Amino acid sequence: MGSAFMHGWVSLQTEGEMQLDHGVPRRVRVAGDALVDVERMADEIADVTGLHVTLERWEPGEAAGDLEAAVHVGFDDIAEVLKRLAHASAETYYDRYHRPMDASDVDFDDEAYAQDFNVALGVCGLHWGQIDPAALRESYRLALHRAADEIARHPY
Repeated sequence: MGSAFMHGWVSLQTEGEMQLDHGVPRRVRVAGDALVDVERMADEIADVTGLHVTLERWEPGEAAGDLEAAVHVGFDDIAEVLKRLAHASAETYYDRYHRPMDASDVDFDDEAYAQDFNVALGVCGLHWGQIDPAALRESYRLALHRAADEIARHPY
């Protein structure tokens, strides 16, 4: 569905909106007086993003009367989260260098992976040591390079 390209606030049929960072759901918000079926909202977010999610507790939102909740992605989806974050990092690479990546770009690979791995851990509610970073590194690197090549072929 191309959800890795979805970014920003997206309306939900369940009376709310979800905030996406490159296809990864981060928060949901609703009007404070809305009746929210949390299970149905989580199911809708999963349908839109293709990721298994749970919602944290509701807290006052930024706008008066709104409620917001953090969204956690299931730990089984960490590889997909990393793939989506790799696409965002590839966009950063192209914006910076205006060329496809090559095998000599190991510094960027290492930095992007370290950053994105830590973000993915947080998004999936995992802590350092619960998953071996080396296990996902190669698939991330391939996704990063593929996305950078695609962006370089079709920059805008």
